[in-house]
Amino acid sequence: MAASHPLGPCWSARLVSQRIFAAVKHGSGSFPHSQTYMGYPLTCAAALAVQQVIARDNLLANVRKQGAHLERRLRERFGNHHHVGDVRGRGLLWGVEIVADRASKAPFAADLKLHARVKQKAIERALLVYPSGGNVDGHSGDQVLLAPPFIVTEPDIEAIVEALALAI
Repeated sequence: MAASHPLGPCWSARLVSQRIFAAVKHGSGSFPHSQTYMGYPLTCAAALAVQQVIARDNLLANVRKQGAHLERRLRERFGNHHHVGDVRGRGLLWGVEIVADRASKAPFAADLKLHARVKQKAIERALLVYPSGGNVDGHSGDQVLLAPPFIVTEPDIEAIVEALALAI
């Protein structure tokens, strides 16, 4: 459907396979990762400018270096934590799965909304995390995601890991 916009008509569509459609339909029923504003020329220009700065300032080198440090620190801090089922990620995007029992990886009851509670405790420690629930079956399963900026430093990583440990 065309939308009226000062820069001209804008179109939006989402194409997915039947398998993906069924997973979303029978899971959360929501796929909030594509919006009509994502194709506007102004947002595309901003995205291009960001990519140019990343290349100009060689920020991917810092992502690789600090990402490896973040992985090492998360695994050291949570590798044997009785309420962390898994630490997974790459670069500067990491997820920490919160479980009732580490050995069985049994999730906490969904109505506890533990991911939201950890987010609130993290905020109290000046750390922003992305909470996520329903990761096991669309209802149960908690995790928080970390996505520090490309300019993060080693002392920042230390502070992030300790704040998250206190929040959990």
